[in-house]
Amino acid sequence: MKRESKLDKNNTDRPGARLRTGLRTKFGSMVAIACCALLTGNTLAEVPFPRMYSFGASLTDTGNFYQATGGTVPPIPYWEGRVSNGPVWVEHLAAKLRIPFDPTDNYAWLGSMTGDTNFRDIPGAMYFPGFEQQIDAFLENVGETGSDPDALYTVWIGANDVFDWLVKQNQTPGQLVATGVGNTVQGIIDLANAGARHFIVGNLPDLGITPDGQALDLLVPGTSAMLSDLSLGYNLVLEEQLVALEAGLGIYITRLDAYGFLNQVASDPTLFGLTNATDAAIDTYGVSDPSEYLFWDGVHPTTVGHEWIADFACAALVETYSPRESCGRGPTNPRALSGLVRAATRRHSTAPGCAKPGRPNHQPKAPGRGQAKHHGSHGPKRAATGR
Repeated sequence: MKRESKLDKNNTDRPGARLRTGLRTKFGSMVAIACCALLTGNTLAEVPFPRMYSFGASLTDTGNFYQATGGTVPPIPYWEGRVSNGPVWVEHLAAKLRIPFDPTDNYAWLGSMTGDTNFRDIPGAMYFPGFEQQIDAFLENVGETGSDPDALYTVWIGANDVFDWLVKQNQTPGQLVATGVGNTVQGIIDLANAGARHFIVGNLPDLGITPDGQALDLLVPGTSAMLSDLSLGYNLVLEEQLVALEAGLGIYITRLDAYGFLNQVASDPTLFGLTNATDAAIDTYGVSDPSEYLFWDGVHPTTVGHEWIADFACAALVETYSPRESCGRGPTNPRALSGLVRAATRRHSTAPGCAKPGRPNHQPKAPGRGQAKHHGSHGPKRAATGR
């Protein structure tokens, strides 16, 4: 039985609800479809990126945590180790861009925080990778070869830092934001220093309007608004740092505006073919039809929601590499993202006033984090023995 939405339709009026989104109108869904059709149609001669590497947490994990826990977490009815009922956004994105999807290129772990801890750690018993360990594991795997400069690198991390703060209240909101953004930026710097130059970076979704955010508000009034404000503040600081990284390192950073996406869907889910953007499809009463829901559980999207996120990412990629978004001027309706990427790279390597992709010769290499705390292709070797 469908439940009435508890969310006020005016959420897109919140300050920053459309923070740097590439889809700025209520017709954003149609724009996204058009962009992805452009990328996946028969006219696409080659893939825009030969490979995709992913870093993050449960929104991106395609089975690392599941395998480490012997196929027990997340449990049924979660789908094949995803914290959803089907493929997650990076899998949808790879399909739309025709990038071969290799699970071993996915370093994301359910519960990862931006530092070297995991929200699902069991002190004294089991520990799982944080974002730091994901980056360290990748850099160890590529070794002296370095990061593939033509590959696409996705980074979406930070929500678990907020969840951990809600439980522990061990720092001020300002400290939380500074630490989380700082850790994220350091990971991007480490990848860029190894040669990576094409990134998609997701910001925090509006945690206050998730089902869990709304449920917490019933227990402690004001929690939803606080989480929304905290998400927005985090994103504003993150955006400032991403702008600085682009200028300093000469890399391409496509923004995946999760905050804007969630507010757009919540404002009118019917534009996205959904009937419910407020409640979880799975709850104590069973499972509702997930094809009509944005959320699978209290904070994670259904696979339909993930596919919409991938559509938004497609549109954002086109915006990033469009000549209108770079120093030069040129065609505004390119036929393929692969052509856009090549053209943008050529422009940035020759146009006056534009930073050259890759690590510029005049930029000193930013310091890394030093010795990796634990290694391996994806996971910690300390999992059953403690830190």
